Amino acid sequence: LERLRALDPDYEPEAVKDLLFSTFHKQGLELVSEGRLEEALRYLDKALEVKPDQKDVLEQRKLAALYLTAISYWGADWDKAIVNFYELYSIKPDYIDVRQRLYDAYMNKGDLYADQYDWCLAKDQYALALEIQPDRAGDEKRLEANRLCLGATPTPAIAGAVSPTVIPEYATSLPLGKIALPVYDAEREVYDIFVVYAEDMH
Repeated sequence: LERLRALDPDYEPEAVKDLLFSTFHKQGLELVSEGRLEEALRYLDKALEVKPDQKDVLEQRKLAALYLTAISYWGADWDKAIVNFYELYSIKPDYIDVRQRLYDAYMNKGDLYADQYDWCLAKDQYALALEIQPDRAGDEKRLEANRLCLGATPTPAIAGAVSPTVIPEYATSLPLGKIALPVYDAEREVYDIFVVYAEDMH
C-alpha cells in the first residue's frame, strides 16, 4: 500500500488511506496483545499519521505509553511506578497485567518500608495493594505490619517513669518507634513529657 501510494498518489486515495490505517491499527493492537509495546507504539503512530483524530487509536497509544513509562521505573522508583500504573488502572483496569503490576508495586513499596522497620507506612501500602487485589499472603503481611505499628506506639507516660517502645524480637538491635521521657520541673511542680523518635537518633 505504501509503495502504491508512492507510485501513484491519485490511485483510489481514500480506499488506500482506509486500508493503510486499518493495517497499522490492527498490527499495533496485535503487538499490544503480545506485550511488544515499543513496536506497537510505532504502528499506532503510523495509524495516527494516516488518520490523526481517531479516538480509539489515541487511547490505545496513551495506554501503551503509560505502561512503558510505568515499567521503566520498576524496581527503581516505586512511587513513580505506582503513579503511572494507577493512572493506567483507572483508565483500563484489565489492560495487560496492570492490576497485578499495581498490586505488586504497592506490596514492594510496603516491603521497602518494612525493611526500614517503618511498620505503619508498610501497613498502609499493603492495605492499598489489597484494595486492588485481595490476597491472603498480602493480608497476612498487612496484619503483621499493623500489629508492629501498634506496638511501636508508646503507652501514656506515668510520672517518674519512662514509657518503653515495644520492639519485635528480631529487631532488638535496631532503634524503633519513640520514647517518652518525663522531666520534673520543680519551679512549676509539673512534669514535662519529651518524646524522642528513634529515627532521630541515627
